[in-house]
Amino acid sequence: MTEYNYNGADYNSSDYSSGDDDEEMGEVPSLKSRLREWGVKHTSISKCAKNELLKILRVENLPLPKTSSTLYEAYYKPQFIRSIEGGDLAYFSIKSMLNHPAILKHLLPQLPPITQSPAVPIIEVSLHSDGLPLFKSSPDEFHPILVVIHEIIVPVVVFFGEGKPQNVQEYLEDVIAELIDIEVNGIVITGRKYFFHLKMWRADAPEKSWLLQIKGHGGYVSCPYCWAFFIQT
Repeated sequence: MTEYNYNGADYNSSDYSSGDDDEEMGEVPSLKSRLREWGVKHTSISKCAKNELLKILRVENLPLPKTSSTLYEAYYKPQFIRSIEGGDLAYFSIKSMLNHPAILKHLLPQLPPITQSPAVPIIEVSLHSDGLPLFKSSPDEFHPILVVIHEIIVPVVVFFGEGKPQNVQEYLEDVIAELIDIEVNGIVITGRKYFFHLKMWRADAPEKSWLLQIKGHGGYVSCPYCWAFFIQT
């Protein structure tokens, strides 16, 4: 069975929703999957050319979609993308992203040097989150959480929907659970164990009030640190 590697984690073809079950296709149970594989392999072929090929095959009454976008739509949606209130959320995992080959070549020179000391080196990171509107005429936006190590920025959570996620707990639960785990147990990068320390979570004032579910910075008695307030007479 064909295997795919994404972000350091292994996926096989059963991890991908096929949209239409090939078993229901009748005469050509493997045609869609073979066309998908062909299209992924030959990326130099234009989308228009692929659509023309599908059009020719459909003339022969083959049960295929009209466009290549529909053909590949489910193929490119792995199971780590899940629906939450307000949109879809992809969680890539801090461990997987920091061990990804494309990240490692930039990350390794920034890590604490390996010494003969038995002490485990510490990686200090910060997190950053904010909304990223896509269009002026649409409420659709990305709302990522980024891990920042020195000058290296790595996305670990990407939410897409109309505005911010409606449920903050759903949005944060995966990254909070993994942060607790690696703060306690450390993180292994290229076979070397490091302690992991979160220095700060960077957010502007509106983002902070949303994450903490408190009054906005312009609200009356909006300071999150005050336990009491005075009454002016």
